[in-house]
Amino acid sequence: MLIDFLRILVGGLTEMEKEAAIKLMRALVDAGFSADDQRADAAIEKAGLEAGLNREQLKAALKYAREHKWIADANKAAWSALTQAGIDAAKKE
Repeated sequence: MLIDFLRILVGGLTEMEKEAAIKLMRALVDAGFSADDQRADAAIEKAGLEAGLNREQLKAALKYAREHKWIADANKAAWSALTQAGIDAAKKE
């Protein structure tokens, strides 16, 4: 019983993270981000907030996107790059 409840709870959270991540990917593509284009993390956050994500949703979206390699760390501190997988996710979903 408890295990089933936890699976449902975690599954629901993951789905919410995925939806937020897709919304973020779409916002980045709409803002002109391209694959491997390195941008400051603040620019990525700004695009997400302007797309209507709140801080918690943005945090979850970034976590999910990084775990799924939709956003990768760049060579510079506090910079990231949208990957082709992130662009594909924005267009596919």
